[in-house]
Amino acid sequence: MVGDYGAARPLYERALAISEQALGPSHPDTAGSLNSLAELFRAVGDYGAARPLSERALAIREQTLGPSHPDTATSLNNLALLLEAVGDYGAARPLYERALAIREQALGPSHPNTATSLNNLAELFRVVGDYGAARPLYERALAVTEQTLGPSHPDTATSLNNLALLLEAVRDYGAARPLYERALAVTEQALGPSHPDTAGSLNNLAINHYYQNELETAADLMRQALTIREQRLGPDHPETQSSRQSLAAIEQRLAGGGAKPSAETKIAQITQQTEVAVAQVLAGGTAEQRAVLMQRLEDGARKIENGDSAWQTLATHLRTLKARLESAEPPEYAELRQRAEAAVARALDEDTPEERAALAEKLRVTADAYAGGQPPGSPGEALAADLRALAVRLGA
Repeated sequence: MVGDYGAARPLYERALAISEQALGPSHPDTAGSLNSLAELFRAVGDYGAARPLSERALAIREQTLGPSHPDTATSLNNLALLLEAVGDYGAARPLYERALAIREQALGPSHPNTATSLNNLAELFRVVGDYGAARPLYERALAVTEQTLGPSHPDTATSLNNLALLLEAVRDYGAARPLYERALAVTEQALGPSHPDTAGSLNNLAINHYYQNELETAADLMRQALTIREQRLGPDHPETQSSRQSLAAIEQRLAGGGAKPSAETKIAQITQQTEVAVAQVLAGGTAEQRAVLMQRLEDGARKIENGDSAWQTLATHLRTLKARLESAEPPEYAELRQRAEAAVARALDEDTPEERAALAEKLRVTADAYAGGQPPGSPGEALAADLRALAVRLGA
């Protein structure tokens, strides 16, 4: 895809329909078509439409190709990207880790797809603030990509951008800038000046200039990013909205000179701080930490909900984050799911029918325990459904 998502969608949908009709709903090629359509929906921010397609592609590939096949790793990776996009970091992490393990084993530690998994897992660690875990993964991904694909490949630009984001997170703005500049040059050359990835590089470089008080340059770069995103992604895409909000904050500072931070700047700061806090709790916080943060979000929303429209919008966002904490599964659920998936994968490869039957029964008993008294759609009910599906895969 090069950004013309409206033209691409009917082609992907037609390819899926043909594959399902000609090959059947459980054929690996059908999984490929499902995956492509899901990735298109993810690219335009329609995560609700993408997720069931991605989950179905993963189920087909696990069943037909096996739990350790590289295409299964691709589906694991893509589903994890969706989960991360909606803030379910605890559920995304084991999928990224499993995809990385499969790729290292099946493709080797220096394969470009292995570098992609390294990048994605590092990005998750960066988002939740675990910079120490993220950096060696980013650096390894960059080394692999440069060696295998070359210094002017788009994937190299992605690795450069990601490492720069990490350096910026630890306030090493000077070290981050040449990486951003190199990533922008690569992206413009390889993908074109109007590609969404070029907009991402412009956006990141603009923020770097902003942090170093080079506001005129920051505003110019952010305007370029916003123009591309509005044209290629649409005005309501999350990335378009992010660039629009960033440009408003930059222009407000330009207009105000040395004045105290504007409302837009304060809102942007609060939004960033709260999103990081939520990400960290979702990734590994205790139930008590989750409850405390939910109360803080509600208290904050009440304090600002009677302000002007910008503050009311922030209040709504704070309550959305609170709802995400309420609905997301505890980290231990993701860990249990990961252990269960690994056990099923081993059983399918190595165990006798009797051993598989015993594991299936254990999964059903565990599922019943987690589902007991839980309402439909709750994390416990979702975990139970996944465990029962794993039992079915064992054929017992």
